Amino acid sequence: MEEDNTPFLLRCFISHAGFSVYAWTTTTLREVAQLLYNADPHISRPLSLHSFRVITPDTRGYTARAATVGVTRIAEAHVNALLLPSDKGDDARTLLREAAVDQHDPANQTLAALGFMPGDYLEVAIDMGRIR
Repeated sequence: MEEDNTPFLLRCFISHAGFSVYAWTTTTLREVAQLLYNADPHISRPLSLHSFRVITPDTRGYTARAATVGVTRIAEAHVNALLLPSDKGDDARTLLREAAVDQHDPANQTLAALGFMPGDYLEVAIDMGRIR
């Protein structure tokens, strides 16, 4: 539980900008996307795709691990639930919201599940999509 652990300073790099936010090893990638948005609301939109890569400093420079891609700040299932016609009822909305907490969704991966350790960095790429 977060109450039992100490948060650490998570350093994230997006393009040429660096951000530092407080996080726990139990923080999910969707929560990291939200923390970055809270730090600078101009960096993404609710359904912008975020890709994360863990960078670990070592004696030769750094080691980069495979990226996790396709993370949005707001789960698509939540958006779909809001857009359902009113005649579909609350049961359909509940099912869609429950789908948003699918543990196999990359957005629900925790920093610990990625092998992230305090002192590592996150490299973040954000695809804003097309502006309509």
